[in-house]
Amino acid sequence: MRELKVRLTKGFSYSVGSSYSYLRYAKPPAVSLSVKGPSDAKPAALNISGNSFTARETGDFYAAMQHNFGWSVPANFNMARVCSQRWAAQPDASQRTAIIEHQVRGTHRSYSFAQLQQAADALSLRLQALGVQRGDRVAIVLPQRFETAVAYIAVMQMGAVAMPLSLLFGPDALSYRLNDSEAVVALVDATSNEQVLQVKGECIALREVVAGRLASMAV
Repeated sequence: MRELKVRLTKGFSYSVGSSYSYLRYAKPPAVSLSVKGPSDAKPAALNISGNSFTARETGDFYAAMQHNFGWSVPANFNMARVCSQRWAAQPDASQRTAIIEHQVRGTHRSYSFAQLQQAADALSLRLQALGVQRGDRVAIVLPQRFETAVAYIAVMQMGAVAMPLSLLFGPDALSYRLNDSEAVVALVDATSNEQVLQVKGECIALREVVAGRLASMAV
C-alpha cells in the first residue's frame, strides 16, 4: 500500500500531485485538502490522524455507494405538521415568529406560529363545511402573503391537495388546470377572483370560489 502524508495548516490549501484521484477533506473552520492525479488513477480513501492524513488506494466505490443509497421517507408525513403544527404546540408559540410579511409601501408585519395555526384551523373548518375531503384538490390562486401560507397549511393538514395557480394565468390556462385537476374549491383574493369566476362555469368539479379574508382568519 502506498501512503502519502501531508500536515494540514489552517487557512492553507494543498494541491499535491500523486497517483491518486481527486478527493477533498474539509476540516472546519477553513482547512481543505485536494489530492489530484492522472485521469486513470484509482480512487483513494482518507484516514485522518491529528493534523495529518493518509490516502490509500481503495478501488471503485461508486457501485457500492449507489447500491447502499436510499431516501429516508417516513410512513406518514404531513407538511402542515412539520411547518406549523409542531411549532404552534410549543409554549412560546405566540412569541415565536413564523412569517414576516413585507409590503410594497415598505412596512412589514410579523405573524407568530400561534396566529398561523389559529388562522389555518379556521380555514380548515370552513373547507370542511364546504365538503372538502381528504384527497380533494383545492386551487390556491393568491399572491405571496400571509393568507397564502394559511391556505397551504389549512389544506394540507386536512389531507387535501394544495394546487398553486399563477396570478398570471389567463382564462384558458386556469380552465385547463382546474378541470384537469378536478379542483373542488378555489381560494382567491381581489386580484384573482374575477378570472376564476369567469371560468367557473366551465369547470365541472369546481363547487366553490372562496374569496375575501378566507374564513374570517383570526390574526
